[in-house]
Amino acid sequence: MTELDFSLGESNWWGFSPWHEFESSKNILLIGSGDIRHIILHASKQKQGKIYVLETKMDIYARQILLLNLLLSDKFEAQEKAEMYLEIYGNICVSEKSAQYIRKSAKKFDKLIGARESIQPFNFSRMKEKDMDALQNIFKRWSSESIPLDEADLCWEKRVRTLLGDRYESREGVSEGDFLQAYAPRGGAELHRKQYVNWRTTGQAFSVSNEEEAEGNSTLLLSISSKPCFSGDIVTGPFLSNGIDIKTVYSIQNEEPDVEMFTKLTIERLKSAIENIDLEKIKFSVHFLCPKYLDKKDFTSLDINSCWVGVCLTHVLQDIKLKGDMEILTETPTFILQAKYSLQLLESFQLKVEKMVEASGFQLDPENKFNKTYYLRFAK
Repeated sequence: MTELDFSLGESNWWGFSPWHEFESSKNILLIGSGDIRHIILHASKQKQGKIYVLETKMDIYARQILLLNLLLSDKFEAQEKAEMYLEIYGNICVSEKSAQYIRKSAKKFDKLIGARESIQPFNFSRMKEKDMDALQNIFKRWSSESIPLDEADLCWEKRVRTLLGDRYESREGVSEGDFLQAYAPRGGAELHRKQYVNWRTTGQAFSVSNEEEAEGNSTLLLSISSKPCFSGDIVTGPFLSNGIDIKTVYSIQNEEPDVEMFTKLTIERLKSAIENIDLEKIKFSVHFLCPKYLDKKDFTSLDINSCWVGVCLTHVLQDIKLKGDMEILTETPTFILQAKYSLQLLESFQLKVEKMVEASGFQLDPENKFNKTYYLRFAK
């Protein structure tokens, strides 16, 4: 496994680009988005249509269900939803309140999925029975699991030690260097340097609660041989998804004095999006696809207007089958920090994707150029 592969991990818990508004689309296919950022923005604009979701692991589906259910709940105010969302979404350890929410929600979904009952706005009709059983087992585990803090911390430490090797004792300096030389220049300067370094060294991305950390975050920790294991990204982080301002220019002389300012801004963006969702009349539905679709690459049975593909799954575009006139949006490797950033890298990626989709009749949008752009757009 290369250093790049190890830094990304095997589980795509979050995205490598900001949320995107699909301007004219009604039905959307999201391949490898990792999280629900696009769904949140879609819902906040009170748009209609079907959102098809395709991921590599059932654990990712389970997280998406639990987090979207939180945002659509009528039991919490928008501020509380936003704070709990960020804690569960990005922190390796969570407060007792969030841990209890995970267990309580997981118990509900275990029961509903086990009985194959309807769960709005989700649709599982394109899942196989074994997929549904696997999904139920994940919720069953979450409903009773309580991971001690020291075990969760050890999961993070092991990953960082393996990645850095002899540089582990200098991990804060390595992380700061990555921020100054890669993260900020690529469009992540709104995030505070110290917040990024803290996440890289501890696994705690957002400080959102006055409550102390109580236990490990079950939704981020897989169970491998009955032991918790963190298998996600440990270099880019869960900071990009919810509307980061990519135009911010970093200057260490004029650095924001409030280390938590980015978290506050993210909460406000999420809060605004949540408040714009009409809970009385949900206009969209989320359809989960069987992971086997990744092998078949045939989506002609889906009536979709836009197809969005995460950077880690762009290989799916090779010989992809889509119906009708539509657009394809591909996430670029801009925020894969372990990839040496250059215009040549981006041009190489662009040519690679162009070659993949040309057989299906798609061409690059001539207006879509690399200039703080994190998507490529192709259309027929």
